[in-house]
Amino acid sequence: MAQEDLLGDFTERGIYASYLIGELRVDGLDTATGLESDHDEDSAISSRQRIVEDDPRYVALKKFVGGELKFLQKRWSELRADSGTQTAMEIPEVKAWVENLPKGFSEKAKRWLGKINRINVDEPAERRQLIKHAVLAFEFYRWNENLDSLDSIDDKNLESVILMFRELDGLEATLYGQIVQHRIAVIRALQEKVDRNAKERVIQTYIFDHLWLLDPSWERVEASEVMEKRVGTLFKNVNATLSKEEKNARLDIKYRKTAGKHVIIELKRPERSISVYDLGKQIHKYRSGMLNILEKVGTPYEPVEFVCLMGKSPIEWNQTDGKRAVEEVLRANNARYVNYDELLANSFQSYSDYLKRAKLMDRLGKVIGAIDNYVEE
Repeated sequence: MAQEDLLGDFTERGIYASYLIGELRVDGLDTATGLESDHDEDSAISSRQRIVEDDPRYVALKKFVGGELKFLQKRWSELRADSGTQTAMEIPEVKAWVENLPKGFSEKAKRWLGKINRINVDEPAERRQLIKHAVLAFEFYRWNENLDSLDSIDDKNLESVILMFRELDGLEATLYGQIVQHRIAVIRALQEKVDRNAKERVIQTYIFDHLWLLDPSWERVEASEVMEKRVGTLFKNVNATLSKEEKNARLDIKYRKTAGKHVIIELKRPERSISVYDLGKQIHKYRSGMLNILEKVGTPYEPVEFVCLMGKSPIEWNQTDGKRAVEEVLRANNARYVNYDELLANSFQSYSDYLKRAKLMDRLGKVIGAIDNYVEE
């Protein structure tokens, strides 16, 4: 053997090279050409383990092998792409989705799906995820392509605009459906697999930046550095007036703005139970301060809501007529209290109800659902 690993001399190689194995039989490496001699002069280095790199014979060999490698890489990619398309098209709904795409997009979609097979995955679940992402990515690509056609819209073909809006609605519904399903999975895991203490710690960590746990309509937090500064000052001023017991009952408090609403969220220590009247006094102080801030910034009528996340119900909750008393005190301040288990239960129910109502019956939603449920034979 003249050289054990010829591929090591080629730096630009794709994944296909890891599948290459075999041997090359090359005449002439042990023969001196153009020399007037009765003996052969080979091209091996003194250790006999490699070929001399700048030997003309080896340079010519590498040029030949390089050309063959490029051919193999191209052909391998084509075969992998074909295989990837076939794998994806084994799912009937994916096949129907491809075949029903508008003219000019079907073949592009096949090539798009084929590209996923160039990624090495062994698990069926990972392969399903790749197919699903490929479908969604292609729909985004197709939508962007459709945007270019808006310049040609006139009074005679306005119906095509309506069709584009409907397709966009379907795409958005499908994407949000995916988000909802993931959120339900997270909530279910917290409900079923995490003990109470760990559950509370997880919620405490993420609640301020993941307000969808509190209310599905609170999708995104709106940043406002000026307001956060003002409210931060308000927190400091109010905190200075609280008793030691009131301070010890608190774990954290934060301000957020979402969906045009100012929200103050207070985390009470899970092991503490306080009177709703004491809670009402605290909320009233924050509420008065917030209304004063909104007055100064010129938005006095924007809504303000207070959420108290507690491990235990207010002291009065189990007393005679206590539930009504608690609700009245909180309602007067546009506030509510939620405990950790109730938070997860309400959030889970809200998202489950959404999926039941929507049913994800749009065309794209059916395709994504079929991919998730497909079992390879």
